[in-house]
Amino acid sequence: MSDKKAHLDPHAPPSRPRPLPATGSFVVDTGQRPSRIGMVTALDDHGVLYLRPPGGGTEWNPEPEDLRQPTEAEWDLIRTLTSPVRPSGP
Repeated sequence: MSDKKAHLDPHAPPSRPRPLPATGSFVVDTGQRPSRIGMVTALDDHGVLYLRPPGGGTEWNPEPEDLRQPTEAEWDLIRTLTSPVRPSGP
């Protein structure tokens, strides 16, 4: 066997792909610099995700392995950006 070939452990548990987030859920795309928060707007038949910033904006396609759940501070920002604005005045 060549030294350049990777040694695979036949007893190692098989790796499972992470489940894709559901449409309507919020995630953080760490593949962007800086990281971006987005709501999953669509998931096509090939596993391609589409995200849109909270409060609106242009969609983008993240790499699924770059996604993580929002932190509590990020949830605070999501709630602020998606809350309706109340009209002021009489």
